[in-house]
Formats: sequence, structure tokens, C-alpha cells
Amino acid sequence: MPLILSAARVLSCLDGRYASPVPARVVREIPSDGPVADVSAPDIACNKGGEAGTPLVANVTAGSQVTFQWEYWPADHLGPVSTYMTSCNGDCTSFDASNARWFKLDAEGYDNGQFASAKLIADNFSWNSTVPAALADGQYLMRHEIIALHSTGDPQYYPSCT
Repeated sequence: MPLILSAARVLSCLDGRYASPVPARVVREIPSDGPVADVSAPDIACNKGGEAGTPLVANVTAGSQVTFQWEYWPADHLGPVSTYMTSCNGDCTSFDASNARWFKLDAEGYDNGQFASAKLIADNFSWNSTVPAALADGQYLMRHEIIALHSTGDPQYYPSCT
């Protein structure tokens, strides 16, 4: 069974001001809700500070569906949604995602008059992706991303790794 740093309801960030100690989680911590500005920087892989791993992995069966649950998403930040995976070639808890070789699981843009981010909002801020059925055993990292297109000529990238 593949081990994937993912589980249902993973993108909500917990803050130490509200829970002590902060519970361990499978999502890599994101320090703010702002976009990644430099697409050539390592931050584009898993967001600012996302190169640091997490101490947990979650078991996910190949061929199963994974749900990414966002805490919120602004309705005016319309754009595509994509999900990727990479093998960690061993232990994902300390894997540096800036050197990952990602493969795409899904991507939706604009279809039937609606951006994928609007679909995510309508689905209670959640997104479902299917893990490949033929995925080899091992540890994998998932990258989920929304690209906001509300600033003409200046897309905003919001990646998160789990």
C-alpha cells in the first residue's frame, strides 16, 4: 500500500495560539495565506517554508480518492486547480520538494462558464483527487495548487504539499 502524506481535511492550518501543543499533521506548514511570488524559487514547490517535512505520513490505498479541504478560498480569486504527486524515494518526512519530479493527477481550468476554484468553493472548499490505481508501494508527496487569475497579467500561485 502506498504511503502518502495526505488525508482528508488537510489544508486547514492550526495555530499554536489556539491549540497547545499544536497537533502533528500530515500537511506541510504554510506560514501565511499569501501567494508564492517568485515562480523560480524553491517555494513554488510547496509554498513558503514548505520544504520542511512533517513527522507524519498517512496510509492511502492506490486507486482511492483523497480530499483536500481548504479552510476558505476568496470568491474573487478565480482560476485553475491542479494536483500533483512525486515519489519521495524513501522517507517523505524530510523530503526536499524543491527537487521533486512531479506527475500530474488532475487539472481543471475554465469549463462551462466556471473556473475550477469556483467549483472548489461550491464543494465546501474541498477538492477530490484520485491516486493512480497502479501506483507502486512507497512514500509519496502530494502537491495541491490553486492559481488565482484576478490580477491581470500577474497570476498568484497557492501551492500546498501533503
